[in-house]
Amino acid sequence: MTPRSQVELIALYLGKPWKFLRLGEATDWRFEIIDGTGRGLYFRKDGKQFRISGSFPRDRTSPIHCHYKTIGVSIERPARDIAADIKRRLLPHYMDAYEKALVHYREQREQENHLNLVAQALIKVTGGRSASYDKSYARTVYFTDGQAEIYSSGDVSLELRKLSPELAIKIASMIVNSD
Repeated sequence: MTPRSQVELIALYLGKPWKFLRLGEATDWRFEIIDGTGRGLYFRKDGKQFRISGSFPRDRTSPIHCHYKTIGVSIERPARDIAADIKRRLLPHYMDAYEKALVHYREQREQENHLNLVAQALIKVTGGRSASYDKSYARTVYFTDGQAEIYSSGDVSLELRKLSPELAIKIASMIVNSD
């Protein structure tokens, strides 16, 4: 039996909603089973074994490295036994990790939206010409004689240049008195 037909059988034994993914790059060493909701199991042929792990689509999940778990199974085992092994050893971990990756992705999107809103407000107030998106955890707004860096923690660092002594003292007193 070819590795591909073995994976097709494994998908059948896993039951609905799992099915063999026929799209994508056809190879004799890489296969995927999907459930139609974005989750998938990635099979990689490694000698006489399959290395099986959960897949995390980058357009909807943001997995953390510890979310990844891989199991190894012998290709020569019956498909029914491999499917049972996947259900027992991989799926409980993967389903939990996938949900955490979805939550993490949503939190990151919310954080990015917040950073963008603060950056746009600073651009409007300062007449800044652009916002830099060099880092996913910070935004930088450049304006005449200064810049503001907005961090994901909610803090903002201001760098102001060419201030008159009076204005510098006024700003410093505002900062000290705001606590």
